[in-house]
Amino acid sequence: MSNLNAIIDKINADAVKQTEQIITEKKQQREKLIDHKTNEANKKASKIIEDANRKAQSIIENGKTSSQRERRDIKLFAKNEVIDEVLKLVVEKLKNIDKETYKRFVTNSIKNFDSNTGEILLQENMANDNFNIEGFKISKDTVDEGFSIRKGKITYDNKFSSLVDYNKNEYENIITDKLF
Repeated sequence: MSNLNAIIDKINADAVKQTEQIITEKKQQREKLIDHKTNEANKKASKIIEDANRKAQSIIENGKTSSQRERRDIKLFAKNEVIDEVLKLVVEKLKNIDKETYKRFVTNSIKNFDSNTGEILLQENMANDNFNIEGFKISKDTVDEGFSIRKGKITYDNKFSSLVDYNKNEYENIITDKLF
């Protein structure tokens, strides 16, 4: 029986040893698995943080660009308002030019007209003056500003506001160069 006890003790000792060895291996496997999963999680977390930082930077850059664009638009709007106001003042000043200057304007403008006949509609406050332009009849009808030439059913517009509008791009460049 002592032999049998020795074999049983040996089997029990080997079983305990094998159990401890299995437990140790499983603990090592568990630690490796935990380390591996932790590394994977850390990599994923780093990638998420990196993506979030990139998106945040993109949002910041877009915000800067948007605010710069908005600031530029506000400045352009203000410049355009100033230019429009200057052009309105020019038209108002032209409406109030003296009679001699007005006569020169009409006479010089008619020289560039491609016909020697027609009916001239003068500016209201200038219509009472004696205009005598060869080939043209002075109409009793008037215009608010500048003058017009009526030839049959066609009316040629030489109003100050129309002339300013027609040359607006050129005038805008001049005004911009002078003011800004």
